[in-house]
Amino acid sequence: MAMGDRRELAAFERVDWDEISEPDAVGVRRGALSALLAGVLALFAYTVFGGSGTQVPTVDVAARSIRWVTPTPLDVAYVVLAVCYVFLFALPVVENWSRTKLRTKLFGVLTTVLGVAFAYDYYYIAPQPTFDSVSIPVYGYLYWDVYGVEWVFVFSLLVFVCFVLGRLFDDLDRTRTYLSRLRKHPTGALALGYVSFFVLGGAFGNAIVGMPTTFKQVEGSYETFSHQPPVPVWTPFGQTDLFTLVLAAAIALGVVLAAYNRIDALQRPLALAATGVVVGLGTLLAVRFTMYEFLEFGPAIGVSAADSCAGRMTADGCLGTWENPLGTNYVGKGVLPLLFVGFRVSLEVALITSMIMLPIATLVGTFAGYTGGLVDDTLTGYIDIQQTIPAFVAYIVLSHVFGRSLFLLILVFGLLSWGGAARLVRSEVVQRREAEFITAARSAGADDRRIMRDHVLPNVSNTVLTSVTRRIPMLILAEAAIAYLSLNDIMVISLGESIANGLENFPTAWWVSTELTLALALTVLSFSLLGDALRDVLDPRGDSQ
Repeated sequence: MAMGDRRELAAFERVDWDEISEPDAVGVRRGALSALLAGVLALFAYTVFGGSGTQVPTVDVAARSIRWVTPTPLDVAYVVLAVCYVFLFALPVVENWSRTKLRTKLFGVLTTVLGVAFAYDYYYIAPQPTFDSVSIPVYGYLYWDVYGVEWVFVFSLLVFVCFVLGRLFDDLDRTRTYLSRLRKHPTGALALGYVSFFVLGGAFGNAIVGMPTTFKQVEGSYETFSHQPPVPVWTPFGQTDLFTLVLAAAIALGVVLAAYNRIDALQRPLALAATGVVVGLGTLLAVRFTMYEFLEFGPAIGVSAADSCAGRMTADGCLGTWENPLGTNYVGKGVLPLLFVGFRVSLEVALITSMIMLPIATLVGTFAGYTGGLVDDTLTGYIDIQQTIPAFVAYIVLSHVFGRSLFLLILVFGLLSWGGAARLVRSEVVQRREAEFITAARSAGADDRRIMRDHVLPNVSNTVLTSVTRRIPMLILAEAAIAYLSLNDIMVISLGESIANGLENFPTAWWVSTELTLALALTVLSFSLLGDALRDVLDPRGDSQ
């Protein structure tokens, strides 16, 4: 019997069939939820139609007093979300605390803390910065004004960690199987390494290297040095800039890994080391020739005066410094901080949009595939219509109505890009809805809701995860293209915007647009390769023995 079938039957045997009936507490909770939502909406309708002076009491935590405020539609939306969270997630977790998985408990606690922090920041700290020069040991002072999209980003990060990465610990044997397959997929492993760098750089990069800034303090005064090249590094072939060296090292690593997996003679450590040295030097020579001789780029740049150079002046021009190892742009902002800021924006778009697409695609695809009939035809027909609406065009149109914002971009792409994943899930569910373990669960008395939740959804999660991962490159490219065309929020520093600004001084400051474009291309390529690798690694047919 295939391993996948054994797991499905094992999951069927673990079900406590004495508790398949719906408890009375669920009905009471639904009634209370409906009553509270009706009360909130009635109160909001009264404030809208009952007069502009209608106010509701709130508790001012800082002043320890009651404060009367006029609720806005956004306030009502926050209250509705809080009520739904309490009744649909928090109370069921508390009632089933002993049977709830640790990651679900952890998610509930952290999400509650996050919600309280957001409410305190939104209602009591704003418009002051959330963290205004907060002293942190070793790190220094933290200044961070957390705005709307970043709160959603932190929430999406919690969802990803607890319910995507956390699933790896549910079945350690299956996780080891996946890791062993990934080791046999060198391009996928290399792509996973770069994606990890992208995620960590986007989340914590600017906390380490700082935010992009034009001015820097030098001997008690603030000065600016624009157009500083990457820092020079000595090599056997002469002085080379750091970017060219890193580019050559990355290409050499790819060549050596490809040869290692195809040539048995390179399995020996001495042969591998000798090959690495030869390939590394040859690649460095080839890249250096391409950069300096063919493209006529150089490790130094000519400046009008010596005081405009932050590094050392030579006969060829100004050399860069380790303060900005990848150089600066035309106003003196470091390329490395700009890169990490761009990574953060791309990460926010990719993660939040994926967390919107993933549940919608899963629920719609599962419900359509399991139910069939008119419901299936209606949902698939809607998906067909939705997929004819380009999200890129929809954002451009809506940005003229609601204004340009990163949240609008995320919302538009999240609500218009899940159709392909839903179709894959539906196809998977149609194949499984007549399986033996589904028939056994139905014969034992389980209702359709429980079957879909406990038996169908776990078996299609890999499909939707792979599909959404393969959509991330499109999302990152779309956001960069919108920023490149200056259709984004000007307060958000995106990779596309930084590339467009760098091209205005190309090829004089060749490194700005070159480095950022290469980073964007590697990000898109890595996610594409990782999606292909996940498709092969998570393929349930690979569980058969």
